[in-house]
Amino acid sequence: GFIRCCERQARLFFHYSQFSGNIEHLRLGDPVEFEMTYDRKSGKPIASSVVKISSEAISGEVFNEECVSGFITTEAKDGQEGRVAYENRGECFFLPYTQDDLEDNAVLHPGDKACFYLATCKDTGALYAQNVRPAQAAPSQGGDGQVLSSPGGKSMAGGPSRKQGVVCALKDTFGFIERADIVKEIFFHASECRDFRNLALGDDVEFTVQMRNNKEVACGISRLPAGTVVFEDTSPEILSGRIVTLADRRSAPSSGVNDPLPGRIAYTADGNELEIPYGERDPRCDYTLQVGDQVQFSIATDRRDGLQRATNIELLDQSFTNENRLMGTIAT
Repeated sequence: GFIRCCERQARLFFHYSQFSGNIEHLRLGDPVEFEMTYDRKSGKPIASSVVKISSEAISGEVFNEECVSGFITTEAKDGQEGRVAYENRGECFFLPYTQDDLEDNAVLHPGDKACFYLATCKDTGALYAQNVRPAQAAPSQGGDGQVLSSPGGKSMAGGPSRKQGVVCALKDTFGFIERADIVKEIFFHASECRDFRNLALGDDVEFTVQMRNNKEVACGISRLPAGTVVFEDTSPEILSGRIVTLADRRSAPSSGVNDPLPGRIAYTADGNELEIPYGERDPRCDYTLQVGDQVQFSIATDRRDGLQRATNIELLDQSFTNENRLMGTIAT
């Protein structure tokens, strides 16, 4: 037969004559203790002096004695792994767990607060949650003493909160989300979204930020109802102004900086001459604007950084007062 080592990734051959006991009592998965030696003919390592031991003596896991608190992000059910999140030293971590890891067959749903122990698999070194149970009514503390929050985003003491955003890019196995809290995009892997195949550009989503390889990534992604995420507020006031720079990136001077709002409109407010930027999608017209055109517009303010831009731009009739009128006949 063969024995799989616990200390390293290796399988050692053994002959039944090396087993100390009745070989008929040995079964697959039985824990054993042995000595490693080398075959005289092949020179390969083999197991000798094989002795069956109790299962408690060869646990495949190492427990941390400290109880940790967090919240469920994915429920373990129907034979599928679940995930529980917790915070340690300002970083949010996600650990897998199975239904067998639940204490007293506890029922936990996404968002429920939970207590658990950290366990390390000796074979792979991977961390997972063990002895998972519902948290008490009193606030529990994580590994660094911080109180954790649930996915609703209401952190009781600076714990990990859920963020919102809009999917802005999608590839086969990953994508990017435009965040609603700061002007920034964040990467996510397909494995972090259970409904990744049905995810589409423009979908509103909720997620948790985690540090991996010193970079922020989105984890535990779930879809939100359309219209939940709002990036800016548009003022109902209609202003008038004049086009001074066109929002045409192709004709913009090559400065090495890709300005998303290359256009400029000059207008007067409270007796002061001001300029406000606008982008290619802000005009509400199918015709081409020209420098000097008189326009009306509204001001949109980004909730994240307070940046203002002109939007809902429409051409005013005053633009045609000094133009020569031409006449013709429709040919085609």
